Order: sequence, then structure tokens, then C-alpha cells
Amino acid sequence: MANVKRIHPFLFFCFLFVFAPFCFGFGNNNVRVDQFDWMKVQTEHFDLYYDKSTEKMVPHTALFLEKAWKEVGDKLQFHVKERTPFFLYSNHNEFEQTNIVPIGEGTGGVTEAFKNRFLVFNDGSETWLKHVIYHEFAHVVQFNVLYGGFWKSIRLLKSPFYPLWVMEGMAEWVTEPMDAPTGDMMIRDSVYHGYRIPIPELQGFNHLKPNQITLAYKTGTAAMLFLEDEYGPETIGKLLIKMEEHFDISAAFDQLLGIDIYRLDFRFEEWLRDRYDEFYKEAKVGSYYGIQMTQSDGLPQANHALIFSEDGSKIYYLGDKGGPTQVYQLDIATQKVQPLLGLKWSKMENIHSRGRALSLSRDGRWLAFAAEKKQRDYLFLLDLKRKKLKKIKVPLEQIRSPIFSPVEDHLVCVGMTRGFNDLYLIDQKGNILKRLTDNPQDEKDPVFSPDGKEVIYSGEVRNAEGTDPAGRDLFSVSLGNNALNRLTYLEGDVTEPEVLPDGSVVFVRDRNESGEYGFNLYHYDPSFSHLTQLTNFIGGGFSPRFHKDENKLYYIAFDKGERHLYQGIDGLQTPITPPPPQVVDAVDEEPEKRDTDESENEDVDQIPRKDSLAITRAHQAWPNSTDSSLFLRRAQPYRFRMSTDLFLPFFFYSTQDGLVAADIWQFSDYLGNHLFQQQLQYASKNDLVDLAAFYTYARFRPRWTLGFRMDQYFEDFDEQHRTRRIDGIGLMTYPLDRIKSVSLGVGVSDEEDSFLDLSDSELDTRQRFWVAGFSHDTVTGRYLVPTKGRRLSLLYQESVKTLKGNQQYKTGVAEAVQYVPLPRESTLAARLFYGRSVGDQAQVFRLGGRDRIRAVNRSGQKHKKTNVVIGGSELRLRMKYLNARTRFLFPDFFFKAAYLILFDDVGYGWDNRQERDEFEQDRLLNSAGVAISWPTFILQTFQMNLTVQWAKRTDDGTEVWYVTVGPSY
Repeated sequence: MANVKRIHPFLFFCFLFVFAPFCFGFGNNNVRVDQFDWMKVQTEHFDLYYDKSTEKMVPHTALFLEKAWKEVGDKLQFHVKERTPFFLYSNHNEFEQTNIVPIGEGTGGVTEAFKNRFLVFNDGSETWLKHVIYHEFAHVVQFNVLYGGFWKSIRLLKSPFYPLWVMEGMAEWVTEPMDAPTGDMMIRDSVYHGYRIPIPELQGFNHLKPNQITLAYKTGTAAMLFLEDEYGPETIGKLLIKMEEHFDISAAFDQLLGIDIYRLDFRFEEWLRDRYDEFYKEAKVGSYYGIQMTQSDGLPQANHALIFSEDGSKIYYLGDKGGPTQVYQLDIATQKVQPLLGLKWSKMENIHSRGRALSLSRDGRWLAFAAEKKQRDYLFLLDLKRKKLKKIKVPLEQIRSPIFSPVEDHLVCVGMTRGFNDLYLIDQKGNILKRLTDNPQDEKDPVFSPDGKEVIYSGEVRNAEGTDPAGRDLFSVSLGNNALNRLTYLEGDVTEPEVLPDGSVVFVRDRNESGEYGFNLYHYDPSFSHLTQLTNFIGGGFSPRFHKDENKLYYIAFDKGERHLYQGIDGLQTPITPPPPQVVDAVDEEPEKRDTDESENEDVDQIPRKDSLAITRAHQAWPNSTDSSLFLRRAQPYRFRMSTDLFLPFFFYSTQDGLVAADIWQFSDYLGNHLFQQQLQYASKNDLVDLAAFYTYARFRPRWTLGFRMDQYFEDFDEQHRTRRIDGIGLMTYPLDRIKSVSLGVGVSDEEDSFLDLSDSELDTRQRFWVAGFSHDTVTGRYLVPTKGRRLSLLYQESVKTLKGNQQYKTGVAEAVQYVPLPRESTLAARLFYGRSVGDQAQVFRLGGRDRIRAVNRSGQKHKKTNVVIGGSELRLRMKYLNARTRFLFPDFFFKAAYLILFDDVGYGWDNRQERDEFEQDRLLNSAGVAISWPTFILQTFQMNLTVQWAKRTDDGTEVWYVTVGPSY
């Protein structure tokens, strides 16, 4: 049997199961605007790589790494013997420029299995840095156990079969209790409202709805806590060993605990209900304290950062109801919501939405927020009167929470320089007027006092020994003399202060005085010197904002898996007793000394209140250079180093095909700037050879690629028509921004067709061409399918008869797709395709096929022309969201929705001017039809849209059926 020109099934499965989990994209270009001066310093167990400008961050990062090596290793009962490469990025903008793996906006850290590298970014918080280092190093331990040993590349083929709820849950379990309040909030809420995701449905996370990824992480964490509580902490490490020994997670649990994954999930549910039964008796849902102002629409929403208009009649807030985060306006009287500002791709690509992210100028005209463009943060001012947006450059590496003064036209913001956050006073042109803080303490959520003379903010503190972060408290800084004052001494995190007109403060705290986790609102009144708990949410409360005209406190509550706005608590100017109130000791009294064996979170109270220098003393005592004894030697510049990522050879022999060989080989350097890939297919008896090699250089903004391919195969089953082809190309791709890019390249293509039976003369085509392209893509969708945005692709290719070339043509192609959003996550998609080629050997375009005019034959010569125009439209209507899984079929298929598609295609082609001039409407090719599409996931990870289409030509009645695994366009 002859071989046709296609990739060997072995290679297909290798790409599906190996490259997909580790090399994923986010639909955005990697825009490199920074040049990194990489340094390397060694600790006992790590090679720490960092940019020279962030040297002051290295000592405490190294300390967290070494602590992670011991503590994570102890908990998982495995200590990594080999040195582990670690990469530190100063902030998220720099993190997104890495070439090691693709990075998206929501990614905090990545561990890749090829080289066991892990990389994280710094957001200014030591709590965050410690958390993400421990989490990612847990993955390093997992990868050493699961993929370590002989021939790692083969072991990587098992990666899609390790469930993410175990992998991520285990990594979060070792970080307990660093982010325990968030996990407790989400699990409590999901169990109470009945939307907890069963662990058998968390093999992968790609199928989850918006804003459910964190829930999946925390569900895995809770499952680990369940195993620890029921079977002992050593069970987690033993589970990791059993996973390496078994192909299926149920088999691992069966041997370890004697139960399968479904029985495990049943017992897990019982454990969760027992754990929270008493809590549910007292806690309240989000609407208990107020009226819900924003409404659900079937997909989980996350709304943030509400503020009021000048007259108090409207609320401005950030939300993701339309997909990417944008600014919305809500009319309080009518509760009507409308988008105020969408994502203007020409000016910004991502709006920063956490904490106090929105602010209104004192005259009510300017709305301030921070957003990102080309890996840079900018201050944005929206003119509410003229509906115009101003992008303002601020000389800071990162900017968050720009907040207007109530008495002046300037703003306070959180700005980052060299990896550390501080508070800055800036004007509306982005000029820094004054630096208010200058210490390693992380500041966030600033807000002015009513008289504009002070800024109150949430600041991070360390334990008394100065060795670890120990929560957050409220501080104030004077604009006059920069004097610092600590306002609260509370365990846990105190964030998002809202200063009331009488000087009292409402804030968010992540636990109560008993240490029980829960994000609730608290009211501190200095005149009474006591703290009052205002809420006791099942979920959590955030973003308290006081409406002075209504004398009410608005807030955002996490409830039923969503964050919505609520109009609620009133009477804050007088003593209040909401159900159930909780009054604790005065926060301005000197805290009692604790025993030295108490928890680190308690030790933070030992810092004297009146000594403002104590805020920074612990930080100043921290090692601040790479000369510390923690390091084995002084830091050295990064040295180029390459190694194999993946090598998968495949051989067998048969009397029919002879010796068959195939392989995949990937080779790269540690920074990902150099990447070499090679693939081979060979069959001796069928005269099949397919060899391809590619090299990519990506250190700078333009990405350079050199490619070579040589293949030989028979076109027919009788093995008489043999084709030999050699292709080579050099291509430069330059990203203009995250959504636009241009490409320029040159190439050669030599093809020789020979007929062994002499049935035809030999053909020899030699192309010498250059190519240019442009891409613009803003297509987005909230869940499963694209629903809004546009895509434009332009391509020009010219072949010339020089350098022994014998083909001459000029070809241009333009394709535009527009998505118009409709209710219920439906859309109207329209596509226009135009192709034209001229020259002695002009190329032809097909009119038929599932991606052109569907009822027209794609292979018929009659419907291939040198000039074509094709238009199409699809009405894609969501019928229903599904949750149907083929539970006992391997690999499992997970059907998540069903869409009804009505489509119409029309087009016309011509080879010369006469055919074009003779155009008549009845010569148009047209087909219409209907389709049903099921967005489906294999192993809950790899998405394919299973689609059945029926098309019929309107002129001759020809009918065609298609069964496809992707959209038409």
C-alpha cells in the first residue's frame, strides 16, 4: 500500500499529548519591548536567573526558594536532588515577554516539564512571591517524580492523563494557609449553592466556564485537605508515587485507599458538608445585607471597583460581562446597565481591575484607571463629558489604583520601580509630584482622607523576626511630611479601606478574631475605639463604597460563584448592630506580647504602634545583596546554554512498508531565545521521506525563523507518479502590538514530478519568491466560541524567474471576518474572501469546500480560478449549555454546548477580463444549509467543535454533508 502525503499518526499523537499541555497560546502576540540583562546566582539547590535591575529582590527570593525546597519536599516526601533553574521577572509586563512559555494576563507562574524550569513574576508583595514560589516548586517536585528517570520524553506522553485537580490541588495544599481565605470562600459558596464541580470533571480545566479556574484550583486544594484529614498528611506524598506507577488516577486511589474516584468524590462531598454545617447556620448570602444591583446572565461574572458619579445617580464599575474587562455604567434608579468604555485595542489591551481600580475627579468629569498597552502600564483618563480617552505615560514600571484627591486635581497611585511598590503623588499629565513612601513594604488600595491631607492604604507587614510576611494592616501617610502611622493591628489581611465623611473607616478583612476565614466588611470608628464586624458572608464581601447622599454602604459580594454589586448597609454614622455583630478589643491599645511559639500571623502584633520606623526596620535588616552567605558564589552574567527538550524516535519493520522511522526532536536554550525543531518520517519500501527542520530566534521584538523541508512520496496508489520537493524559507514576524503583526520573508520551492510508467512528461517547477503579510485579530468570546471582534489577514506573494526559477506570478489574498454579538452568547459571523493572481504561472484558488462555498466540489478544475470573491454568513445560535460526558469511554468526550448554525455562501470566479465582464447574477455559485455544532473536549483538555453540516446548491440542487471538528471560519 502506498503512503500518501500526511503526517504519521504517531507524530499526531505526540503533538496532541505532549506539545499541547505545555505550549499553549492565548491569541495574543508576544511584544518584547524590554532588553534583559540576565544574571545567574547559585544557592544550594537553585540556579536563580534575574535581570540585573532587580538585584535587590534576589536575597529574599533566594530565601523563599530554599525554604520551599525543604518545606515542600518534606510535605510531599520527596526532595529534588538536581539543581532547579528558576527565573524571576520584576513585574507582569516583563513576565509576559518571556520566550520560555506563552504567558497570559491571568498567569502568575509557570513550571515547564522539558527542563524543569519554573518562572514567576513579582507583584510587589512578599506574600504573593512566597505563595507562587511554593506553588510552582511543588510542580517541580511532581515533575521529578512523574517524569524523572530514563528517557523523560517518553514519560511526558503520560502528562494529559494526570488530573489537574490533583496536580494543582497538591501545589496549593503545600502553600496552606497563604491563600486559605480565598479557597475557603469559594468552596463554602459552591457547596452551599450546589455548584461544586465534581472532581471526576476536573481532569482538565479548559472546559470550565469563565471565572471558574480558581474554583477548580481550590477544589483540588480542599480535596487534598480532605485526604490529609481522613487518611493522614503522608497520604499526599504516597498518592504522587502511586500516580507515577499507574496510568489511571482511579487505579492509583484504589491501590492507595481502596476506593475509586467516584466514591472518593462522594465522601469528599460529605466531608465538606460536615465541615461547614455549623458555619451555614449563622452566615448569610450576599443579598441578606442589600439589594443586588447587577444581574446574572448564565455565565459567571466578576465585577470590581465600583464608584459613584458626582451627583450620586450612577455607578461606574469594571466588569467582564462582555468578555474582556471594560467599564460599565449603572443607573441606580432603574438598575439599567450599559457599557461606558469597551476595550479600545488601539489604545489599551488590558484594564487592571483589582482593588481600588477606578476613581472620579472632584468635578466629576474624569474617570481614572490603569491599563496596559504593548507591555507598558499607562494612566488613562476618560472624559465623561466628551467621551474621549486620554492615554498618559507615567515614569513607573507598573501603575495601579490611580485615585483622585477630593480637594486637588492630582492623584495618588501605587507605582513600581525595580520590583518594589510605593505610593506616588502624580498630576494629570503623569508627572511625579512627590514620592510618599520609600521602603520595601508593599502598598495597595490607597484612598485620600476627606480633607485630602493624608492617604490611607493597606500595607504588608512581616512577623516580629522579620523572616516572613504576616498579613496586611492599614497605614496612613501624611502628604505634608511623609509621616507614617499604623492604624490597625489585626491578624490576617486588611484591605480596601473606605474613609467615611466622619473619619471612620470601612475595610475588608479575610478572617475574624477567632481566626475563621471569610472576607467580610468591618467598621472602625476612632471616636469609639472599637471594631465592628458588619457582615458574615457565606461567600465574601469586597469594595465597600459609601454613598453620602443615601447614607448607605454599597459593596461587591461573591455569591453563587459571581461577584455582583449590592446596595446595602446604612446607618454607618451612628452605632450599628448588624446580625451578628462582633466587637473586639480597641485597635489603638498596645497589643499584648505573645509567646515565641505562637503563629507568625500573631507575632505581627508585637510591632509597637507608636514607632513608625518599625514598619521598615525589619525590611532594612533583610540581606540586600548577592554577597550573602545564602549564595554559593557571586552572581555571574548568564551564559548561553542549550539542551534537548524532547526526543521521540519511533521504529518498526514490516514486509509491506519495510523499515519505518519517525521522530520529533526539540532543542532550545534556557531563555527560550533559540529554538530548533526537527521532524522525520521515512518508509524504505514506499520511497517515503519527509524531513523538516526549523530554527527560531526570538531574543528581540522581531521573531526570525529559518525553515527547511524535503519530502518525497507517491501521489498514486500504483506508485507510478512520484513527487520530490524541497522547500526553504526565511521569515521575519514583527508584532506591532498584541493584536497586529506584519511578516516579511523570502523562500524557494523546487518540485519535480516524474512518471515511472512514462504516461506523462516530467514536470519541474522552481519558485523563487518573497512574501509579505499583515494580521489584525480582536476576536474574543466569553466561553467556548468566538462571539465578537474582527479578524483581517492580508498576504502578498511574488515569484520571479531569477536564480534558476521558472515560475512567475503575483498573488494577493485578503480575508476579513466580523463577529456581531447576539444575546445568549450567540453571534452573527460574516466572512469576505478575495484572491487574485496574475503572471505566466498564475496560481488558482478553489471556490468549493467546507471553508468556501460548501455545496461546491473543492477538487473540480471547473471551480478553480485565478480570481475569486467569496462571501459567507453564519447565524450561530446557542441552543443549550450541556454537561454530558462519556464517562466509561477512553478517552472521554465532554460535550459542553449545542449550537444551531444557519449559513449561506456565495461566490464567483474568473480567469480573464472577459469572464469578469460577462458576470451575471445567475452565474453566481451559491449554497445554503444548516449545521449543528457541539463544542467538545477530549480528556477535558483538548477542544474540538464536532460539527455536522448539510449544504445545498441553489442552482442545481447538489447536496453535500460534512462532519468536521472545527469552525468554517
